[in-house]
Amino acid sequence: MNNNKLWLPVLLLLCSCFLIFSGLFLIDDRMKNVSGLCIGIGGSLFSFAVIWFLQYFLYKKNPGIKKQKEIEQKDERNILITEKAKAKAFQALIVLLICVSFLTILLKASLWVTLGTVCIYLTGIVFQMVYTAKYGKEI
Repeated sequence: MNNNKLWLPVLLLLCSCFLIFSGLFLIDDRMKNVSGLCIGIGGSLFSFAVIWFLQYFLYKKNPGIKKQKEIEQKDERNILITEKAKAKAFQALIVLLICVSFLTILLKASLWVTLGTVCIYLTGIVFQMVYTAKYGKEI
C-alpha cells in the first residue's frame, strides 16, 4: 500500500466519525432507525479504516509479510480452495433462504417479507445459472 493510497482510509475514518456523531447527537428521537443506521454504518467504516491502517503499518514494518501475502493470494491452490469454499457457502445459503422463506410463512409475516426472501433466493439461482452458462462457454 503506497502513501498516496492512504487518503481512502483517512476519508473513511472521517466519514465514520461524522456518521457516529450524527447518529448519537444530531438525529432526534423521532428518527431512531436512521440514527441506528448511521451508528452501524459509521462503526463498520471505522473498523474498516482501522484495519486498513494496521495492515499498512504492519506491511511497512515487515515487507516480507506483504510479499508472502501476495504470493498466497496468487497461488492457484489457494484460489481453488477459496472458490470451492464460496460454492459450498452459496449452497448452504440457498438452503437457509428456503428455510427462512418457510419460516416467514409459518410465522404469518407480511407478504412483502416472504416475497423478499423468495426474491433473494431466486436472484441467487439466476446468478448461478448465468455464471454456469458463461463459464461453460469459456472452458
